[in-house]
Amino acid sequence: MKDEDTKARLVKLCMNNFDDYQQTKKKDIFMDRMQAMFKEQTGLDVNVKGYLYCWVKDRRKVVEEEKTKSVVARRHGEFDQALDQWIVMVDDAAAITEDEKKAKKEEENQ
Repeated sequence: MKDEDTKARLVKLCMNNFDDYQQTKKKDIFMDRMQAMFKEQTGLDVNVKGYLYCWVKDRRKVVEEEKTKSVVARRHGEFDQALDQWIVMVDDAAAITEDEKKAKKEEENQ
């Protein structure tokens, strides 16, 4: 998928269904749902999990490289902005889950 608008649309679809992402224990189920919804909306049958994994991995690398370079602000397109928001949402959810696990473990140890 090369079109930036289409990529942004896919990421935004996932963001708009983030509650489902958080409530679904098996993330493959969420990704399958997003694939079906995206296909219904666009006619494109894409591997949502594969795309998101690659995009997030690549974006994290770019952001890290930008941090080590100059402090000059760079304009981000709609896709980059959506992907950055998705990364923050996923990271925040993972941190909350980790904190809950730690609290439960401490409670069990007392």
